[in-house]
Amino acid sequence: GSGGFASTIGDNVGLRIIETESLRKDSAIGLIVNVVRSHGRAESELRSFSLSRQFYNSMFKSAAQQTGVDLENIVYVKSPGAHYLVMMPRAKSLIAMGAVVNESRKPLLATNNVDQNRLEEYVRRVLAYPWKQGEPTLLSAIEKDAGGNFPGWADAGPRLFDFSKMRRSAEGLIFLEPGSGQPALPETVNDPGSNLLVGLVGDALIEPFWPEGLGIMRGFFSVLDSCHAVQLWSGGKAKAEVKQVYAHAYQQLKTLSAATRTRVLREDERKYGLPPKTRYR
Repeated sequence: GSGGFASTIGDNVGLRIIETESLRKDSAIGLIVNVVRSHGRAESELRSFSLSRQFYNSMFKSAAQQTGVDLENIVYVKSPGAHYLVMMPRAKSLIAMGAVVNESRKPLLATNNVDQNRLEEYVRRVLAYPWKQGEPTLLSAIEKDAGGNFPGWADAGPRLFDFSKMRRSAEGLIFLEPGSGQPALPETVNDPGSNLLVGLVGDALIEPFWPEGLGIMRGFFSVLDSCHAVQLWSGGKAKAEVKQVYAHAYQQLKTLSAATRTRVLREDERKYGLPPKTRYR
């Protein structure tokens, strides 16, 4: 299953989902923005950037005072198809600008508690702030190439999400009886070996904690871990052994973070292969 963190494949086959707390509510709001690219001369001067209040506190304070936009961090990437931004806005600034309607609503980011027009205005203020000295603001460059008009969103529009709670699969892999969809029974001497192996990968396995940039890394490694399990199973290994090897790899993957990287992963990335032991210590 690789349908992202909204995937239902694990639920459908009996793979348990665990929900864990990650951050306090006020610092666990994300905002994703995709603006249409025109590939004009003005936007060619724009460069991708990543800024955090931790290192640029005075800049973020100035942005809040001048625009009302109060962020913890902001990342801008000029991709081939869109101007992509992801940021962590403070809840109080969203409420003050009316993007979030009722601060006492639970959940705070319920669809009918978000004013999309006010949220788009919030984003325009982000785009209009000079985050990078010596470069035009994102908004001025984008509108200049679009004849003075805003070119529009590359998707359905700015989207808020809450990552104060993170979801992950408890097991990540299961064997099913073909036809019935029930969990497979333990091996017997006459086991035909016809069970169906179902594994989750990427965000469907572990919901990403994007402030640490773990989505891509965990995504690739989870695919390798699952493919290795398939290799073992197709090569004649017993279900119990396959599950044991996979469980050990999954435990390593779950503990992987920016702080634990050197402790969890082997140093020479050029030697990473399909077997988990080539990656994990």
